[in-house]
Amino acid sequence: MIIKCPKCNKLLEVPKEKLGKKEVCEHCEHIFVVDESVIYKETQTTPTPISTASSEIPKQAPSLPPISPIKKKKPNIVLRIVLTAIITIIVIGVIAVIMESQQQGESSYTQTHVPTTVTVASGTYKIEAGRYIYWKFNCKEGDRLSGYISVPEYDINVWLIQGDREFEAFKRGETFYYLSNVSAEKTSYHSIDCRLEEGTYYIILDNKYSWFNSKSPTIQLQLISD
Repeated sequence: MIIKCPKCNKLLEVPKEKLGKKEVCEHCEHIFVVDESVIYKETQTTPTPISTASSEIPKQAPSLPPISPIKKKKPNIVLRIVLTAIITIIVIGVIAVIMESQQQGESSYTQTHVPTTVTVASGTYKIEAGRYIYWKFNCKEGDRLSGYISVPEYDINVWLIQGDREFEAFKRGETFYYLSNVSAEKTSYHSIDCRLEEGTYYIILDNKYSWFNSKSPTIQLQLISD
């Protein structure tokens, strides 16, 4: 069966089974559907009879151009192998980058969220009558102060003061301001668990009010940064 490419008008020879299917022109690589519109139909001409009165020779029908056989394209196996290798390398690289970023994110999260603990005070201390002891520490916004003070058989004042100015007022015996929700007066056992603002603090065990009795409080106090 002979068909004509609708783009370049070149003639092609294809089997009849191609009817209704797509074909690629081997001349211009145009893709089209083989249907009735592309089937080449030779125009038949009636030969002009030779007149006895005339010596004219009848014109012959023009000869058709030679039909080239259809060549089937062979798949380029080397090109397919190269493309497959490139795609595989790209996929492996993307997976490696994703896994590395996840590991870095997990490592960063772990390093950022491990709480650190600093001991503010620890041990048992003897405080003479009319005396006091203190510990000075600095903290960041939101740090947690946690622990307890225990005074067997006696009591003691526990003050948590913020800032150097208030501490100086306490030392001079003047009016000073303390954190009332953390401090305690004449207590034998006092627990502390609170969040602090950023700043400088003093924890004071005060036995100044006692005239005769020395005290031996035990203190365990830590500063935790989340």
